[in-house]
Amino acid sequence: NMRAAGDYTVWQIRTLFLQEIFARGVLSLGSHNMSFAHTDDDITQLLDTYEAVFPVLRDAVAGGTLESQLRCETLQPVFKVR
Repeated sequence: NMRAAGDYTVWQIRTLFLQEIFARGVLSLGSHNMSFAHTDDDITQLLDTYEAVFPVLRDAVAGGTLESQLRCETLQPVFKVR
């Protein structure tokens, strides 16, 4: 696995990111597509969530604590190169 930041893979970082946004009520597969159906409150919630979660990711990578913060197995790619 290629390292994305520090000692962690993209998949480990993505797992913590999704775990933390889900815990804050944001459902995503890792990207967001905005539409006219989203209200100002929806957008505010998303931006507030990013503001809370990005420091968690930064601190977990910098402090070497990412794996201990995961409450689930690390995500795995669906497709693998053979």
